[in-house]
Amino acid sequence: DRIYAQEATSDNRRVLGDLGGSEYRLRQSFTLDETQTITRVTVNFGTTNGSPSGQVTCRLETNSGDQATGTLINANATAAITPTASADNEFNFTDFSQVAGTYWIVLNCDNQSNDVYWQVEYLTTGNYSGGHAARTVDAVWADLAPNDFRFALYVFSAGGAALFGLL
Repeated sequence: DRIYAQEATSDNRRVLGDLGGSEYRLRQSFTLDETQTITRVTVNFGTTNGSPSGQVTCRLETNSGDQATGTLINANATAAITPTASADNEFNFTDFSQVAGTYWIVLNCDNQSNDVYWQVEYLTTGNYSGGHAARTVDAVWADLAPNDFRFALYVFSAGGAALFGLL
């Protein structure tokens, strides 16, 4: 596979979990310019505060009104992991084909104890032109443009020789 969309740098962190008794969840929009076979997403997690419990679920969701809808773009567009702090974390999907459009990477987790959370790296200047970050705080949507999370969206690549008809 190969990287199709990404923000490769970061200069700050956002909370995923509980901060001050409020539950934070994170989103990043992305754009497919043509039909692609999606294979995985990586997200860079920073340090944790406390000991977050459970897994983080990554869902790829449809877009409406520049917000994630809660509807998966494909039945295979969900994966759960136990994140590793201070590292890129992979959410691997069963490959699926997706048509051009704007979609959302949605990171959810179980509710955490007070002030227990993961941190996700992000860039405040938002270099990725195909989308932007957002979050929910106690299920209330907040746009974080021009911020972008440090992420990569991977798609299937047939390989150089096959692309040139050499096989």
